Amino acid sequence: MQRFLAHRVDGLFYRQARPSKTLAWYERSNIPVIAVGFRDPECAQLPFVTVDGAPAFAAACRDLEAQGHRDFAEIVVDRADPLYALYPRMRGVRWHEIRIGHGEQDLRAAVEEHLTGSAAPTAVFAAPPTSTALLSIAGELGLTVPEDLSLVSYFDLEDASLFRTPLSAIRTDYDKLGHAVAAAMLDALSGRQVGDVVVPDSAHFVPRASTGPARGHRAG
Repeated sequence: MQRFLAHRVDGLFYRQARPSKTLAWYERSNIPVIAVGFRDPECAQLPFVTVDGAPAFAAACRDLEAQGHRDFAEIVVDRADPLYALYPRMRGVRWHEIRIGHGEQDLRAAVEEHLTGSAAPTAVFAAPPTSTALLSIAGELGLTVPEDLSLVSYFDLEDASLFRTPLSAIRTDYDKLGHAVAAAMLDALSGRQVGDVVVPDSAHFVPRASTGPARGHRAG
């Protein structure tokens, strides 16, 4: 961020906005900063543009619930905020937060501790690269996706449909998000007041082979 300021940029798009001493320098220089995707509560002064992920998240949960899943988990890395907490939760569904550090060893240990056994959650949400690493680690630990564990990635990947087990995901419409972010910045550069923007119809659940019926569930 300091490097951009030194190059006298006209504005800054701050993805996954978190507190930074540099933000005060931008403010003193009257350079607009737009938070994109995520904004830490300590950055509440920044205009914020994000997708409306609630309908896609709800669609994923409904799909899993219809297939017999009742115990869901989210794998959260380091100090990140759990995404499931942002959205309304379905009745009858229990959520478990599994917090890990960085690295596959932490993920492997978490899978062994929290996702094995008859009482373990049967559906897991995670963001890349955790979601992709989980596909291989689950297999190494004797878990089959989706027979033992259904997996949803919070973000879609271009090659997700080409994996050995194609990965179910929540897909963001980056064209819509990009247009909204650009419009907000143009307003800011023109001196107009910019408020928070939640882009409608900008995220969708894409079911693939990594989600299926819960253990012991019979359709119908």
